[in-house]
Amino acid sequence: MRVFKLAFIALFAMTLLVACGKKSPEDVAHAFVEKSYAGDADAVIAMLHVSERAEAKPGEQELLTGKLRAMVAEKKAEADERGGVDKITTEGAQAHPGDAKRASVEVTVHFKQGTSTKERVNLVETDKGWRVRAGIF
Repeated sequence: MRVFKLAFIALFAMTLLVACGKKSPEDVAHAFVEKSYAGDADAVIAMLHVSERAEAKPGEQELLTGKLRAMVAEKKAEADERGGVDKITTEGAQAHPGDAKRASVEVTVHFKQGTSTKERVNLVETDKGWRVRAGIF
């Protein structure tokens, strides 16, 4: 019985470690696009990486947040207009030449009306894992 308990605890711990592991650039890009078309601006903002230089400028954070909220509202309206999102697929991440901490992922959004659109998500690896680069600054 004791061996069973130890085996169960070890299996649970391994599952927890795998589940909490770092997400790949493809996973982050997929989630970013998914949340954008779902209208979840707070989740989109949480996935963003803003350079320290931009954070230091007065009003930059508010400007970025406002632009992102508007972008997410437009994506949600587009999804609604096309009957909603059917599925989202990602290509493999493409490393940035000369900088292994930057990558881009092509994401295809398939809508229920049979149309689709492609988007490129630029990412940067930080100490918090992969984040979407703010292209506004």
